[in-house]
Amino acid sequence: MKPQLLAFSLASSALSQTPDWENPAVFRINKEAPRATSMPFPTKDAASAMGRLESPWCQLLNGNWKFHHTGNPSGKPAGFEAPAFDDSAWKEIPVPSNWQMHGYGAPLYTNSPYPFAKNPPTVMGEPPQHFTNFPIENRNQVGSYRHKFTLPEAWKGRRTSIVFGAVDSAFYLWINGKKVGYS
Repeated sequence: MKPQLLAFSLASSALSQTPDWENPAVFRINKEAPRATSMPFPTKDAASAMGRLESPWCQLLNGNWKFHHTGNPSGKPAGFEAPAFDDSAWKEIPVPSNWQMHGYGAPLYTNSPYPFAKNPPTVMGEPPQHFTNFPIENRNQVGSYRHKFTLPEAWKGRRTSIVFGAVDSAFYLWINGKKVGYS
């Protein structure tokens, strides 16, 4: 099968009146309903004998991905999801990981107070000055990721899903330049 380009961006939006990530009525687009963790197997015996990630219909996308970081949504690279976009100047980051642990942005940690200005559901308001996201250039960090992969030929005609085990924020997903989802 032909190579696929996976692109996703955390906490960014198309320029609309209310960004999806500030609209409580929008919490998923083209996303499967929540369910227990599962994995398809060719037979019941195979499912019993193998570990979940050993299924012949599982492909891990862990590894180094192209990565761009900006402190707020206005800095997201325009058109980065297009297959022809030139990401050659981008750094790489291991996935899975936390970009703050790799030198990007400032950790946003809180164990009790709300981490943004108290004006839900917006996140771009000015928080207290001691917050790490106080300066506007660091108000709502955005990570844009790109990764190329190829599905096995044997999967042709199969229904294929992508699973993100842990994403820290709202994100959009594009495959081969086509916007396919939001969570």
